[in-house]
Amino acid sequence: RPSRQTRPRQTWKVSEMPDGVQLAKLCFDNDCVCSVLTLQDGSVRHGPLRKSIREAQTDLADLRALQRSRGDATACTELEARDVQAMTAFFSSRSGHGSRR
Repeated sequence: RPSRQTRPRQTWKVSEMPDGVQLAKLCFDNDCVCSVLTLQDGSVRHGPLRKSIREAQTDLADLRALQRSRGDATACTELEARDVQAMTAFFSSRSGHGSRR
């Protein structure tokens, strides 16, 4: 999932990823981004794969707000639900349309 490569300029038109957003991989290196939510114990959870930085930033803002108001467990449940929705949407869009990339 998340990629360690840090060359976002070509694909994403930024010199570096915004705070809390990380390059990720779905089909090939750096083809997606995801939010990175830091939990109270210092561990991190990676949000759903997104095709735009703005979407990942929205995820992060929503998840942080939920984390502040209802805690880590609720934020993680929402993160998992968003991940399922994102993957379902991705694979649904590919089914029936050949092997489009």
